[in-house]
Parts: sequence; structure tokens; C-alpha cells
Amino acid sequence: MKKFIVVLLAISLMALAVPAMASSSHHSDPGCNIDFKVDATKCVKVDKDVYIDKYFAFFVCAKIDPKALAECDVFKCDLNNYNIVDSFAGKFKDDIYCSFNEFTGIGQANQAAGYLNNQANVVAAAVVDTGDAAAMTEAAVEQTNYYNTLYSCFDRSVDEIKGSFNEFTGIGQANQSAGSMNNQNNVVAISAGLGDKIGDSRHGSSGVVAANDTYLVQNNTLGLAAVNLACNSNTIGRSFNEFTGIGQANQSAGSMNNQANIVSISYTGAASSSHGR
Repeated sequence: MKKFIVVLLAISLMALAVPAMASSSHHSDPGCNIDFKVDATKCVKVDKDVYIDKYFAFFVCAKIDPKALAECDVFKCDLNNYNIVDSFAGKFKDDIYCSFNEFTGIGQANQAAGYLNNQANVVAAAVVDTGDAAAMTEAAVEQTNYYNTLYSCFDRSVDEIKGSFNEFTGIGQANQSAGSMNNQNNVVAISAGLGDKIGDSRHGSSGVVAANDTYLVQNNTLGLAAVNLACNSNTIGRSFNEFTGIGQANQSAGSMNNQANIVSISYTGAASSSHGR
């Protein structure tokens, strides 16, 4: 009985399915109809800016502990301003002859046969004789000729250094000005920390630091020189030979000149050598 019912149910399902399949064969297949439109716009913009800025700053801070300090400062200012020189048939002569020879130490000379001249010889020294010393030197010289007027006619100006400043040991300095309104300077500034002998390390270092600053300013501004038939002569003959040390000289037979010789020294180290160095 159960088998009969199952068979009957299967036959009934087949009967229902056949008409459906038959009826579908009478309709046309609409097919596949797909329409689409694509509008694509692609814009690529690349901006690349590269900036490389490198800055290096190095700061060194050193702490020193000197046992002694040798410090020397020299400041010198010469002015020739708002002057008037009116000279006619003048005869000016400076002469250093067979002088300052074979001396030991410091020899200095200034000669001014003209008018309104500034002259100077300067020696400044600071010395300490100990180990671990700091030496500092600063020298500054300013010379100015401003708004000066010179009227000269038939003048004769002569500067001469002959047979002088030979075979000396030390510092020899000379200024000569047979002209007018000149600034002349010789400057020596020395700071020295003289420690132990070279090669002798029993007492430690012979120096810590040596610092030196030197400044020179010279100005000739808005001057007037009216010169007629003048004769100017500077001569250094047979002089400053075979000396040991510092030799400096300025000569100006003319007018409204700035002249300067400057020596600035800072030194730390051994005072002498036991080995001949």
C-alpha cells in the first residue's frame, strides 16, 4: 500500500512538469541586452619640492685654570683736524746720524722739523715667569687727518737716517717728519708667560693660552694740499744692520700722512732650553 502511494505521487509530479516544459517552448527568449557608458577622466598632478638646509654650529667651551696672567693693552689715537699750514720757502730737515748703535734694550727717537705732527714710540710688555700662564695682548692704533689745509711754496723737507740703529739688541724705533700734519706711530706690545725650560716636565706645563688682538685704523679725509715747487726727501742709509730684535722706522718729508709700525706678541712657553733648542 505504501509503495503504491509513492509511485502514484511520482507519476502525478511528472504529469504536472510536462505541461510546464511544453508551454515554455512556445515563448521567445528575450536574450541579454546590457547598455552602459563610462566617462572616465583622470588627472594626476605631482608637485615635489625638496629643501635641504644644513646648519652646523660648533661651540667649544674650555675652562682653563692658569696660575698666572700676563696681560698687555695699548690704545693710541692721533688726530690732526681742522688745521691750516701756510709755508713759503721753508727749510725743514731731520737727521739721525751715527746714532743708536750697539745698544741693548730699547732705543726710540722722534724728529719733527715740520708743523702739527703727531709722533709716538710705544713699548708695552707684561711678563710672568711661571708655569701654566696665560698671555693676552691687545693693541689698537687710530690715526686721523681730517679737514686740514696746506699751502706750500718753495719748501724743502729732508729726513735722513744714516749710519744708525746698527748692531743693537732689543727694540729700535724712529719717527721723522720734516713735513706737516703727519701722524706717526711705532708700537710694540708683548705679553709672555715664560714657564719651565723645554724638556723639563718636572713642574708641569709651561703655558696654557696665548691670545692676541691688533687693530689699526688710518684715515685721510677732506684734506687740501696746494704745493708749488717743493722738494721732499727721505733717506735711510747704512742703518738697521746686523741687529737682533725689532727695528721700526717712519719717515715723512711730505704732509698729511699716516704712518704706523705695530708689533703685537702673545707667547706662552719655555723661557729657555737646556738642550740648545
